[in-house]
Amino acid sequence: MGQPKLAPIRSILLDAKALTVQGDYGMNINGQAFQKEALATYKSFQYGGFYNANRQLCIFRRNLRTNKTGILSFPYILSKDDAHNTISLGFCQKDGTLHIAFDHHNNTLNYIRSKKHLLDFPEKTSWKQSQFLPLAHQLDEEIEEVSYPSFVSMPDGNLQLFYRKGKSGDGQTWMATYNAKQTQWQERHAIDSPEGYFEDDIDNSRSRNAYYNGWDYDKNGVLYTTFTWREKADGANHDWIYAFSKDQGKSWKNNRGEIIAHQDSSLLMNLESKHSIIRTINRKQSLMNQQAQAVDSKGRIHVVYWSKLPNKPFKEGAFWDRKASGYYHLWRDTNGKWYEKLIIAQAGTRPQILFDANDHLYLLYYRQSASEKTTHPIYFEKGELVILKSTSESQWKKWKIIGIDTQHPSILEPKPDVSCFQQTGIISLMQQAPPTKAGMSSPLSILEYQIKP
Repeated sequence: MGQPKLAPIRSILLDAKALTVQGDYGMNINGQAFQKEALATYKSFQYGGFYNANRQLCIFRRNLRTNKTGILSFPYILSKDDAHNTISLGFCQKDGTLHIAFDHHNNTLNYIRSKKHLLDFPEKTSWKQSQFLPLAHQLDEEIEEVSYPSFVSMPDGNLQLFYRKGKSGDGQTWMATYNAKQTQWQERHAIDSPEGYFEDDIDNSRSRNAYYNGWDYDKNGVLYTTFTWREKADGANHDWIYAFSKDQGKSWKNNRGEIIAHQDSSLLMNLESKHSIIRTINRKQSLMNQQAQAVDSKGRIHVVYWSKLPNKPFKEGAFWDRKASGYYHLWRDTNGKWYEKLIIAQAGTRPQILFDANDHLYLLYYRQSASEKTTHPIYFEKGELVILKSTSESQWKKWKIIGIDTQHPSILEPKPDVSCFQQTGIISLMQQAPPTKAGMSSPLSILEYQIKP
């Protein structure tokens, strides 16, 4: 019996000639796992961003009732062929502003904010560039060495921004809060530290950075995060770290509820933070960074990640080995106990996960097409979307493939519209067709899949 087929119920072409890049990190510039948000719905309109063939920043808005889509091409040009330099969007409920951060990999902040109330009445508000303020390079002051800016909507209606300052192996995570009433970014502070001495059988290191899976609030206003460490030395990432905050990121606690970071002191999350490691993984296990995280309705945090399978030996110098890796599900119950299960013994792209109203968990990733000959240890160019499901009744122990879309190959990582799925049960994501060669343009679309309960 063949594997179940998956076909979109809707396809919306955004650009017949969207950009791809030719660089050291693959050709995908329009859909990376670390973008937050890449595609999101707010008040029945969907928003997203991409770069066109002229390397321009493009932001679009789609009416979900009519599918009418408006695309704004800003006079800002992608600075280099680096797949890190993606676009992230933020939504502030209190003043209806749309926030855009783009074109970052260890460089000065690039930030645009809309005028107030752009998001509040989208059917009555014109979609044009004059609704946006000029490009800025500062929050409370100019910010240098920025990577991975991620916006998080807060339960009180304000907005937060998390970003790395510094480089891989020597960087620090900072956060700031946008106060809508005062139209200002405030309380900007570091939450982790690159300092400390690390040693294993590969090498030693005196500097590192944290790679976060994300930041998620639960319905009670608790903020959760998980991350892994990357040393300033050879080797993959190591260990999974867990922290939560009950005061919107001012202080952070470990799995036991002990404070491991606080804004009002010099205490930062670091290599020596007590009881912070919830899963030990060494640097020979191909642990990928910036993977999937979500919180269910009961405040239980879940992580899905790819790492090397236990029966696969380490090959000297081969720290990244996707084909020898599988997807694992790691989650925490309400008593603080962690569970882990291997889902499937072949990794593709970095995964994404979604919860429905019944806490059933959906896993999305692209697998490499059998027709593709690429042998790169991480990247491939013809991805086929795979969706799996596991029920809350099974305690997420049993996984079933819902379907595989072999007809719409993509160079992107899956970044579904979480709010759209929660409101409609439709999985909506961007798909970009493989170009003739890296650096050439190719069609970029939104594909939508109806998931049956």
